[in-house]
Amino acid sequence: IRFGYSLMYTLGKRLGAQITTNQPEESKDIRNKLFFESLRISEIKIFLIDLDDTIFMTSKLFKKKIKEAVDILITDYPLIDRESFQSRFEELSKEAYKIPTLGVRPLPRWQYVLDKIKTEFNISPDTKASMLNKIMEVYSEAPEFHEGVIEFLQKLHALGKEIKFVTHAGEEWTKLKINALEKATGINFNYLCTPVERDKDSSDWKDAAGNYSSSEVLVIGDNPKADILEALKAGFVAIKISYGGTWDGLHGELPSGVVNINNLTKIFTLLPNT
Repeated sequence: IRFGYSLMYTLGKRLGAQITTNQPEESKDIRNKLFFESLRISEIKIFLIDLDDTIFMTSKLFKKKIKEAVDILITDYPLIDRESFQSRFEELSKEAYKIPTLGVRPLPRWQYVLDKIKTEFNISPDTKASMLNKIMEVYSEAPEFHEGVIEFLQKLHALGKEIKFVTHAGEEWTKLKINALEKATGINFNYLCTPVERDKDSSDWKDAAGNYSSSEVLVIGDNPKADILEALKAGFVAIKISYGGTWDGLHGELPSGVVNINNLTKIFTLLPNT
């Protein structure tokens, strides 16, 4: 982990990013100089990348479908205040996400939320079923790509880099997203799905890296815990991507010393090729 924090500090200084620096002062300049001089894209063999809210605008799709589900409710129950209802719905969604037996498991998670909604707001079974069907449409669509994603992946591919996605989602939905990505980029991708029954952790990042050494791996993700902290635990360097307007504050605090960027193409500013 010390390796990852020190290197992220160096990268952040190179980019001019604002990062936390809760690190020992001793030998910091030596470590920074070492990593600044040694880290190059040419030496990174594999990029391990999260999918949802790193590559895809997944939270935007969820919010769109939740709004449409609320539209159904308001049509059936026009006296319910939309703002207070939507606020409560989002609270329950976050609550369900944090329950280990629900998490990212699609049907159990949203059934839990809507069972609570049905009880609290006294809505009919038909309205509940219509809302559930609307939200479940998320899992039959590929979200939009974030800006810079296609350019970034195509440039990595042109440089001969291996790219592998590490995602915490169901296999079928992941295949749908990978197919959309392959069609847009013209590249065939490998991926690893963390089972929805548990959280993504360091073992997933290690499995995805295979036989590559720590110095040959770079991890990119949006989740401070599942992507960044767990990648650091696995011994890899990690960079956080943050576009704003996603599930702000839901995944915990960003580990100290980690660079936070807002466009994947900035990786090429952080890391010179030669």
